Amino acid sequence: MPAKNRSIRIHHNRAWCKQCGICIAFCPEDVYVDKGGYPEIVAPEKCTGCLQCEMMCPDFVITIEISKEAGNE
Repeated sequence: MPAKNRSIRIHHNRAWCKQCGICIAFCPEDVYVDKGGYPEIVAPEKCTGCLQCEMMCPDFVITIEISKEAGNE
């Protein structure tokens, strides 16, 4: 579960995606599902920010943005 004092945003550049499915396979929280060959982010609230999808993507399609929420510093 993500820390309460941070916000996690998942960015997916579909134009670069080659539909390999690595992000789906490595996500421990089932944030993604296969939707016509492309990963679809179906549960962004489950993302823990482990960065597995970002690190394993061979085409740099996914970036995870982790930031502190205002007032929780």
